[in-house]
Amino acid sequence: MIKKSFLLSMDADSNISRKQIIAVFILLAGLSGLIYPILADQNQAHNFKSEQVLFELSQNRTMEGLLYIPDSEGPFPVVYFGAGSGADPIQYSHYGDDFARQGFLTLIHGPSRSSTSFPSKVHWEIVHGDEFLFNRSLREDINVLSQLESRHDTDSDRIVVGGHSGGANGAYRIALEKPDVSGVIAIAGRFPPENIDELETNLLLATGGKDTLVPPEKLEDIAFNVTGKHLNRNEVAGDFKDNNATKIFVSESSGHLTEAFDDKLIEESVRWALYSAGNDASGNINIETKSSRTVLLQFLSGIVMFMGAVWLSGSYSYKFNNKRLFRFLIPVIVFVIFYIVLLSTISRQFIQLEPAGCQWFQYLLIGVIASTIGVAATKLSNVFKTLNKKEFAFDLFFLLITCVSFVLISTQFVIFQLVTSVVLGSLLFLFLSFISLLLWKSGMDLRQRLIFNILAVVWLLPVLVPPY
Repeated sequence: MIKKSFLLSMDADSNISRKQIIAVFILLAGLSGLIYPILADQNQAHNFKSEQVLFELSQNRTMEGLLYIPDSEGPFPVVYFGAGSGADPIQYSHYGDDFARQGFLTLIHGPSRSSTSFPSKVHWEIVHGDEFLFNRSLREDINVLSQLESRHDTDSDRIVVGGHSGGANGAYRIALEKPDVSGVIAIAGRFPPENIDELETNLLLATGGKDTLVPPEKLEDIAFNVTGKHLNRNEVAGDFKDNNATKIFVSESSGHLTEAFDDKLIEESVRWALYSAGNDASGNINIETKSSRTVLLQFLSGIVMFMGAVWLSGSYSYKFNNKRLFRFLIPVIVFVIFYIVLLSTISRQFIQLEPAGCQWFQYLLIGVIASTIGVAATKLSNVFKTLNKKEFAFDLFFLLITCVSFVLISTQFVIFQLVTSVVLGSLLFLFLSFISLLLWKSGMDLRQRLIFNILAVVWLLPVLVPPY
């Protein structure tokens, strides 16, 4: 009997060992897929540096952006490029990289946001129309451009303004306000100012052949409205020396969302900026981009690594059931891995996820909400200890109530903010629900999963539902 028990114990230990070996193999496979693109990117030579910047505007508003500065001596020509409405400047980092490689001091900027401490209420989304938003944006753009022009390393006589979608709409207006700009790069901008006679500068109008919001036919109508000319696609009319060159460029392979990563659009934009600034752009221009597919595969590799780490932690959790400190550390370590995966993939190309110190009140708010709901969910789960297989429902309850509460409180039911925030909050709920399912399957108990989920929502909700 003793011998049989010993053999059973050995079998159990060998099963655990096999699980651990498989988990380590999965973790290392995911890690290799995660870090290889990062190492390859770091090995590329860059002749510029980039930094995240925050511009202070009037009326308690700020504007975030990515500033690219060439390594050579200035003064540099300037490219001021606006991200699309609701898009993060990081999505246009390829534009910034390639403008900077060609010697442009480049600012890729996002929309302005209110910097007034919560809970001050935002009214303009309800009581004002589009023209108010365009006019306020224009004032803020001129403000930031003035700050760029005041730098010692910029050439204020060579400024190119541009943008994608909403950013392109802003570029039209900047060019009308500042007719001395050297050129405009308007990618899929469908709302130029009404009743304008002619935009008197070098003007590139571009779009994707698969863009259903701003199809090529729409761009031809816009071109006639802002230039007074019928333009043929992919042909330059006018002359850069006379500051009246115009062109419609169509990249057949991209749609509205993928125009931020389109090599052909980036190359055409860089050439247009060079010609507009008085430089020769007739030679070969090497455009270096990391495709969205590469980043997504890298992200999936990171999730595989995360799954391996979760599985491995689950295989050891039985050893720490009676050690509260270790049981607390397990979800914290798993969260740190989760944090690294998102910061090294999604945050490098789609949306910046670094915690923002200026949003301290929102972090405090979501921390209080999440902790309160977490404690309530834990106490409620004790009533249903016998229903352990349905315990995952508490994870969903916690995530749903937390996301809904934060979105409603932070937006204060302002419609414009509420719609965007509900969409982003829903995506976050679904993503964290999937992660919680993995944690549950790994054997992590409810309290450990709540610790992970509290850390995750405190980090991610203020980033995805920012103050306007």
